[in-house]
Amino acid sequence: MTSQKAAREQRVHALRLAILRVKLGRVRNIPSGTKMSVVAVAKEAGMHPSTIHTTYPEVIDEIQRLVGKSLLERRRGDLSEIKKCKAKLEQARKEIASLKLDLASMTSRYAAIILQNEHLVSLLSPQARTLYRRTSRRMK
Repeated sequence: MTSQKAAREQRVHALRLAILRVKLGRVRNIPSGTKMSVVAVAKEAGMHPSTIHTTYPEVIDEIQRLVGKSLLERRRGDLSEIKKCKAKLEQARKEIASLKLDLASMTSRYAAIILQNEHLVSLLSPQARTLYRRTSRRMK
């Protein structure tokens, strides 16, 4: 058990040294001038990036702090983004409800106009009614 702890401590130490080398630009295994990232630190330490993601979350947090994106800051940003999206969604829902009311009103008006038109056509003489129907077919 202690040998596993010692091995983990050595890997964490190697990762922290790699962080320092990337930060200072004194890298050995990656091109000079590479920006700080989990991938850059992993390559510099001779590890695969997924190993760091799955096994060393404290190292990821340290890297993100150096980059300027700590976990809390990202979550705060995400929360503010979520609040903005919720506000937009609420506004869109209100607009949809308003448009549905407008549609219902317009549909009702259209139906009333159709009925009124049919009534007026029925008041016409049979000859005028025939003429009206012929011209209305052409318009369609």
